[in-house]
Amino acid sequence: MNRPTPADPRSMCPVDQVSAAGPPAALLEAYKKHVEELRGIDDRQNKILAGLLAIFSAAATLLIKGAVDLGPLSVLYMSLVALVMVFIGQHAIDELHDFRVATRDLLGRCAVALHYYEIGAFMAGRMLYTEYELDYPHRGKWMKENYWIVWLICGGFVLLLWIGTIANWRLEGLHI
Repeated sequence: MNRPTPADPRSMCPVDQVSAAGPPAALLEAYKKHVEELRGIDDRQNKILAGLLAIFSAAATLLIKGAVDLGPLSVLYMSLVALVMVFIGQHAIDELHDFRVATRDLLGRCAVALHYYEIGAFMAGRMLYTEYELDYPHRGKWMKENYWIVWLICGGFVLLLWIGTIANWRLEGLHI
């Protein structure tokens, strides 16, 4: 189930709980927790992408150098493993993206409750956060939207795997 579209911070009205002593400790802790969670999500997404790209780069390098000579079943197996890896990576990136949207939404809600968007709350005549930050819950889609690059690299790897193998079979006199 996908999370609903994040609320627009412009439409939220914070309850005035900020006193001279500052905002409630629980609110500040929630904000810090969401910031750390967002960092963790970014880190996990980056590791997935970097890991997959590194695996395909190393494997393609071995294929190009001719260091690997595979039979038909091995080529089929490697092709399926590559496709499954990318599919699982796609699923993980999609799940993490939904986490990211939820976390950014929660950060936006905390920012509203902390009066970060209120004119004059922290700076004379201005908001602490600008109009740019108001769209924060809706940003951060690039990893999900650009995952096609990983599919493209996987496709190139599988194509390279099959072309090299078919060329080797023809050199050896095998017919397909």
